[in-house]
Amino acid sequence: MPKFIDLTGLTIGNWTVLHRIPGIRQTKWRCRCKCDTEHDVQAGHLSNGSSTGCRVCSNRPVKHGQASGNGRYSKKYRTWRYMMSRCTCPGNDDYDRYKGLMCKAWLDFRNFDRDMIDPPSDDLTIERIDNSKGYEPGNCRWATFTEQHRNQSNNRWIEYRGERKLLTDWANELCISTSLLSARIERVGLESALNWPAWRRSKPTIF
Repeated sequence: MPKFIDLTGLTIGNWTVLHRIPGIRQTKWRCRCKCDTEHDVQAGHLSNGSSTGCRVCSNRPVKHGQASGNGRYSKKYRTWRYMMSRCTCPGNDDYDRYKGLMCKAWLDFRNFDRDMIDPPSDDLTIERIDNSKGYEPGNCRWATFTEQHRNQSNNRWIEYRGERKLLTDWANELCISTSLLSARIERVGLESALNWPAWRRSKPTIF
């Protein structure tokens, strides 16, 4: 069952979330805009950042300064919206993997903007440093695709003679595939697998 996130009291753009609307199939929240008008807003629209205030206030210039002259949002703001969507919106394809991983403070972009530096390049994406924790201050950084791949929770790390490397890195040093090295480790053990040529030469001949 999806984890319920209580938005009560949270400020999202110009909205202040007052309370959840009971008795309806699609989750909505009663929100008050900074101009004091109140509306019922769909939870998904709050989560993905598509609703940030009443129509009048939303048509005013973006206060957080994340819109460029051509009307395109900054990399930082687009990252936040995408992160919001997959962590809080059940309609997102990645929701089941990321639901509940975004800290409550970061549901407000201003807090995320304060806690995270601007990405040095548009080629970088946000990464959790410790995958056992969520998207929260102190556990996120901007990283390249390669760096993110190395930090995946299913990566296999191997320590040998004081060196700790990914299985992939050990395989690259031996100029063999990762699957072959993994099979050798299972077959003859770590020591022999990482010194395969020496192991083959020293293997006794059976007559």
